[in-house]
Amino acid sequence: MSLLAKQWLRDAAIYFLKAFAFAAGSYLLIFVIYGGVRISFIAWTAVVLLAFEIAYIPYLIRGIRGRNKGDGS
Repeated sequence: MSLLAKQWLRDAAIYFLKAFAFAAGSYLLIFVIYGGVRISFIAWTAVVLLAFEIAYIPYLIRGIRGRNKGDGS
């Protein structure tokens, strides 16, 4: 695996760990504020991770374009 691929994989893993932490924190906050939640933690986490994944696409495209410009191609 190339160094660039390892860096992208590491960055994506860190990004999704942050997304999971946000999902857990926001679920706990909703539970504390409202005293109960009608959505399961797994469903909430899936929704939050999907939203973060959609938000990650522009960063991924920007990284790919930046790499292509840096190659001299």
